[in-house]
Amino acid sequence: MVIFGIEASCDETAVAIIDDSGHILSEAIFSQDHNMFGGVYPEYAARNHVLSLRPMIGKVLQDAKVSWKDINLIAFTGGPGLIGGLIVATMLAKSLSLITGIPMVPVNHLEGHALMVTMFLDITMPFLLLLISGGHCQILVVEDVGKYMQIGTTIDDSIGECFDKVAREMQLSYPGGPEIEQYALRGNRKAFSFPKPLLTKSKYDFSFSGLKTSVINTIHSCQSNDSQYKEDISASFEYTIVQILLDRIQNSIQKSQELYGDRDLNTLVVSGGVAANQYIRQSLTDQLDIKCVYPPIKYCTDNAVMIAWAGYQNYIRNNCTCDLFFTPRSRWPL
Repeated sequence: MVIFGIEASCDETAVAIIDDSGHILSEAIFSQDHNMFGGVYPEYAARNHVLSLRPMIGKVLQDAKVSWKDINLIAFTGGPGLIGGLIVATMLAKSLSLITGIPMVPVNHLEGHALMVTMFLDITMPFLLLLISGGHCQILVVEDVGKYMQIGTTIDDSIGECFDKVAREMQLSYPGGPEIEQYALRGNRKAFSFPKPLLTKSKYDFSFSGLKTSVINTIHSCQSNDSQYKEDISASFEYTIVQILLDRIQNSIQKSQELYGDRDLNTLVVSGGVAANQYIRQSLTDQLDIKCVYPPIKYCTDNAVMIAWAGYQNYIRNNCTCDLFFTPRSRWPL
């Protein structure tokens, strides 16, 4: 079986062709430049999706040496995300399905991240999932494809949003996460003591708004362009993020053991764009008493391979096809 995937939920435009064994036949991705706006500008993103997708489709078909007659399934991001990009992906999938007669499957973008690692590793379900990205921060139990139980979530900002806003205040480019990671490598992680919101009030949920505000206030109070200062801020910020994650994950491991008893949850999957951060990956691996696994760094951020794979998994297990009346959803919780 050959699956064609489409991703356009935010500022990455991507298409991919995979087979049912998880082999990537071809893929293309266009990362839009929103640095001039200091963040993602939704209308600009949607227009760029429209302009980019047509040539990308031809390229992946050519690279994979297939035609539409060889494609068996079209998987596309149906939500959550920026509604403009979701409409572009949905209308493209509908048009292709109508012309070719190929069935289509709407994919929850979060489920794409959740299942991405299962394309590369043989992981037994249920497993614990930490989903950390630009728009989300959740801990869930993945019981099966299409079946998820949320243990904890952020009550305000996501980690990715926190990274980006701190980076902007330090006059770093967008997206801010990779730049902060590089600065932090040379910094002192104990130089600043930042708050860890919600740790004494909730065992499973996250709050990053207070941390973000504290870091930004520290930046404003010093008003320094000194490189060492930025390195120390970045390192201390990353360290605090990791301490929050460790506390929430450890509590969630205990909770999942209470809920699932003899169904041993012995694996933590960490996915989403922030899972590309090497310090976070290494810290969780070293300090948690549970096996931690991650998608390849390339596939932590938004891509069409994960959409194609999640679409295929839903198709074979749940027959989750849709018709031409499907409406994209800017909000679509797992």
